[in-house]
Amino acid sequence: MAQAKIRTRQKTQRTLLLNPDKLGLVVATFLATAVMGFCFFYRQADWFETAIRVALIFVMSYVATFIFVVVLKHIASTELAKVRAREREKKTVQEQSASEEASERGEPVSEEVRRGE
Repeated sequence: MAQAKIRTRQKTQRTLLLNPDKLGLVVATFLATAVMGFCFFYRQADWFETAIRVALIFVMSYVATFIFVVVLKHIASTELAKVRAREREKKTVQEQSASEEASERGEPVSEEVRRGE
């Protein structure tokens, strides 16, 4: 008789790792290239004016993206810390209620539950 395979699905956590340096570089390069193309082909500006505009756009967009990602990561980590604290508190309360029920019934309580681990 063939045995049925029981598959359990674990909770997979998907994370988006944002590196402010790399993301800033990508965004700044894209915007600087777009400004360069716009200045050369649409406005037909001279090379010096185009170089100044490209450099300014690159620096400003890099700094703006870097700051945005750092602030976004700070906000997300703060919110996740609050959620994890609530989950730990809820788990502790459930374990305490389970140990109280077990002690009321006269069952032995493990050391981890007594210590609160």
